[in-house]
Parts: sequence; structure tokens; C-alpha cells
Amino acid sequence: MMHVYDMLKHWLENASRKRLLYLCHKNADADAIGSAFVLRNRFRGDIGAPECINRVGKTLCKNLEIDVIIDPDVREYDHILVVDTSNPAQLNNPPLKSYAVIDHHATSELRKGAEIFINQRETSTAEIIFKILRGWKSPLTQKDALALVAGVITDTGHLKHATSRTFYNLGRMLSAGRINYRKVLGIISSTPDDPEMRSEILRSASQMRIHRIMGFTVVCSKLREYTDAAASALVSLGADLAIVGTDDDGVVRLSIRSRRELTSNGLNLGELMSSLGRELGGSGGGHTAAAGLEAEGDVDELIEICLKTVAEHLTTKL
Repeated sequence: MMHVYDMLKHWLENASRKRLLYLCHKNADADAIGSAFVLRNRFRGDIGAPECINRVGKTLCKNLEIDVIIDPDVREYDHILVVDTSNPAQLNNPPLKSYAVIDHHATSELRKGAEIFINQRETSTAEIIFKILRGWKSPLTQKDALALVAGVITDTGHLKHATSRTFYNLGRMLSAGRINYRKVLGIISSTPDDPEMRSEILRSASQMRIHRIMGFTVVCSKLREYTDAAASALVSLGADLAIVGTDDDGVVRLSIRSRRELTSNGLNLGELMSSLGRELGGSGGGHTAAAGLEAEGDVDELIEICLKTVAEHLTTKL
């Protein structure tokens, strides 16, 4: 029986003879962009993402000269490889026909209909791509390694949520690509250069509400944008869990981040937000300690619902 990695290679070889798109999730991050970039280097095609690319993703694109099509029309492509994405809402629900998926999230709503589906419980999609390349015996260039290492670092919260396997994979990437770890850190520096982003992050701290739940400090805030960066910053400041929301013309987006102590005790934000998103008629998902939710409604009400859901989980599970 053909191994799934060989099946993917055969699928990509056929797809690259026509119009092939590597499709990342909206607000595409370094893990999604880097993973798509490494595969594109081998099979040609376009890289696309709905709506926008996040700050670190943009920095990676600038350093590696990666062209990303924003809001690509999937109908113009014969084949789609969905990268680092767990549900169609993260792609703005495009009409997917011939598509394959490579992802590492705990839950996935894209399996049904996928011609190839690779989902492995690694801490980043970049690690899955690295394993696939090793299976193909495809050597890693310096640019490949930089893209994948950046994906690993950012998706693990600068290794705060890394496992022993993450460090093992990371070491092999650095060695195979012969790159300097400090160089990657310099590219994906956690300090934002944009003054407006820094102002928004500081504003999130100044107006946050603090709750004590089961001995943990949970904070809530809302902003115009940059909710991901703000939620991560609030956890760095000392919160055990942060919920930051924004309202975009009636569509509410929440970013949730937590400390490792909570995930080590059974909290899985990705699963929790995936379930809550469905209940609210929207979408949600993500990682164990970093997740998001999108639904129509009032931002204050949805923050309260999310807070209540988290509180119930902490009360019953921990």
C-alpha cells in the first residue's frame, strides 16, 4: 500500500501540471506561510490567503521574497492544497472541489471531501512538512529551514508550549538547513515595530477586566484590531488566560491565549472554541493554548459567553 506521503507527492505532481493553489487560513501566520512556501518551492503554484497576513507572516514574506495572493478566487484553480487550516470558515467558506489538506489542529471539518488528508498531532504544521520532506528524501535548503523553523517557533508561542518532540524536530531542521537560530529569532522578533499596534496592545492592558476563577487570573479586553498580539501580551504580563475581542461590522472575532499551566491540566482552547463556535452559529478552533472564535453578535456579550464557557470548564475539569 502506498504511504500517504507518497500519495501526496503523486497528487502534487499531477496538480502542478495544472493550476495549483496553496491556500492558507485568513490572517495567515508564519506556520501556514512557511509550510506553503516550502511545498511551492518543489511543485510550483500560487500561495494565497483570505483577507490578510499577520505581522510575523508579512515579515517572513519580506525576508524570503514570498508572494502571497490575498483573497484568491479558488474557482481559477484546478487543485487546492489547504495548509494549516481546520475548518472552511477560516478560508471564508470557498467552494472547494479537488483539494488536499495538511494540518496539525486537534479538530478538523475539512476531512470530508479531501482527496488527501494529513493531520498529525505535532505542535506546528511546519513539523509535518519536515517529516514529509524526510519521507521524500528531499534536502532542506537554508530558506526552507528558515521558513519551517519560524513556523515552529511562532506556533509554540516562542517555544513556551513546545514538547520534547518539538525540540527534537527543531534541532533537526536547524542542522539540515545549516541555519543560525538567532537569525530566525531576529526575523520573528516578538516586539512589534508598528506604533499603532503597540498602542493597541497597551490599550488592551489599560482597559482589561480581571477575574479570579479557580485560583487563576483570567482577563478580558476589546480592541479595534491586533487581538492576537494583545491576548499574547496580556498572558506575558501575568494573566493565566486572556480573551480579547473586536467587532468588525457585526462580526465578532475573539482571540484567546493561555499559560502552559492551564493546558497541562487539561484545558484545550482549540477544542473549546471549536465547540462554542458551532453553538453560536459561527466558527472557532486553534491550538491547545491559542485559539480564536468568530461569530455574529455583540462583542461584549460574546466575550461574556466565552468567559462563562472557560469558567465552567475550569470549574469542572481542573
